[in-house]
Amino acid sequence: MDISLLYYGMQWLAGFIAFVTIWGWLPLDNWWVRGVEFPRIQIMVLGIIAWIGMLVFWSEWQWEQWLLFITLTVTLAFQLRMVLPYTKLWKKEVQNAKDKPEEQAYQLKIMVSNVLTPNDETQKLVDLVKQKQPDILITLESDEKWEKALNQIEPDYPYTVKIPLDNLYGMHLYSKLELIDPQVKYLMIDDIPSIHSQLRLQNGQVIWLYCLHPMPPSPTEA
Repeated sequence: MDISLLYYGMQWLAGFIAFVTIWGWLPLDNWWVRGVEFPRIQIMVLGIIAWIGMLVFWSEWQWEQWLLFITLTVTLAFQLRMVLPYTKLWKKEVQNAKDKPEEQAYQLKIMVSNVLTPNDETQKLVDLVKQKQPDILITLESDEKWEKALNQIEPDYPYTVKIPLDNLYGMHLYSKLELIDPQVKYLMIDDIPSIHSQLRLQNGQVIWLYCLHPMPPSPTEA
């Protein structure tokens, strides 16, 4: 293989990785900016390949190459900093659960289902809920059709918050546990709800529960 092709290939790859990383630093909420925050692992892997390739295949280091190498190093370090906290290489923020006597142990089972509004296979979710018996069920993109179908589970879920919408942001909350002062809020956009409620556990402890469906960075959304 022609070494010169690898030379220029690593140069273009390094420039691309540096560009998309810096592009994501722009203080804009547009989808064509925020979208580059999602493939961080892919960007990081390509950045590592470019970084190693520069060291292996570059023989003539002029100031332009040094500038590109330094820029790539900084942007690659940023991507690593964003990815590594989610790997086993990073210190855990939450301690492992410790075994407790059965009378002190408490587990909360939550099921979240993005049903996809046009999906008509409502019974499959109903059957899954009856099988798994979660303490909390949260449905996303649920409309009146899904609300009607989920009426079957309400005998087991006396506490509910229902927001049937046909804009792909409907939301339903079904709970076996007491909901304390549940509220529906529209914090960002008028037709995208979120549910905020306190939840009383069986052991009497009260915790907060927040249910939301973030907008994806896509041309048709935001």
